Amino acid sequence: MFNFNDDATNKELGMKAEVTDAQTLKLTLTNFNNSLGAGTSKPILLGDLANHQLYLQYRVYAFVGNSDKLLHYTIFLAEEVKQ
Repeated sequence: MFNFNDDATNKELGMKAEVTDAQTLKLTLTNFNNSLGAGTSKPILLGDLANHQLYLQYRVYAFVGNSDKLLHYTIFLAEEVKQ
């Protein structure tokens, strides 16, 4: 789940990950308000899924004059990790 937050006291970009239950990861993205886009420059490791590493890469574009955002994301499932 993606959640967007604006913080007027701190203009830096931020991402916070929170596991809300056994099947939900909540990502809170703070201050993603750039119309040119902001996001990850390379995939970030989320964890493991059925012996595969799971990665996420995203980019957020903000529309000028309103709070709408366009989110592009890709989830990568890497090759199987041998135990």
